Formats: sequence, C-alpha cells, structure tokens
Amino acid sequence: MVLGMRVFWRGSENLKIDSGAAAGMGWGLAVFVVTLSIVVAPDTIVGVRMILCGLVFLVFAVVGLLQHVIKQSEFTTREKLLQIEYRLAQLAEIVEQKKPSP
Repeated sequence: MVLGMRVFWRGSENLKIDSGAAAGMGWGLAVFVVTLSIVVAPDTIVGVRMILCGLVFLVFAVVGLLQHVIKQSEFTTREKLLQIEYRLAQLAEIVEQKKPSP
C-alpha cells in the first residue's frame, strides 16, 4: 500500500526502484507466511497442508524475484547499448567534421 501511494503521489513508476520494492515485499510476505504456518501449524494433516501451501506461495515469490532480476538486467543492457549508440553517433559527427570537403 505504501508503494502504491508513493507511485500515485509521484505520478509515475520508477522501474529501477519500485519494481524491486514490489518484488522484495512479495518475497518478505511469502517468508512471513511460511514462517507463520510452520510455527502455528497443528500436528495434523491440516498443518502439513498449511506448510505445503506456504511453500507453493514461496515458490511463486521466487519466480517474481527472478522476473525482477531478469527485467533489471534487460534494462541495464538496453541502457548500456543506448550509451554505446550515443557515443558512436558522437564519433561519427567528429569524423564528418574532420573530413575535408572535395
């Protein structure tokens, strides 16, 4: 909720920070639920089901974290490629300026 209010207040989403915060909150919630289900679970089949459901929830949280890492690496790669493209454009302009006219 805090993250949603922050994005609403700013009017845009910061892909580097906000997506990481959302993935971290999902992971934290999953760890909390699994820990709580392990502590509170009764010694019957219901407790085993609680723990199993919590572990499934934990797997989904891991998938969310992996998606975040993949998106961040893609974002970084695109950023670096744009920097290289910009530098090549600058070098091309310098070469064009130094080229003697016939």
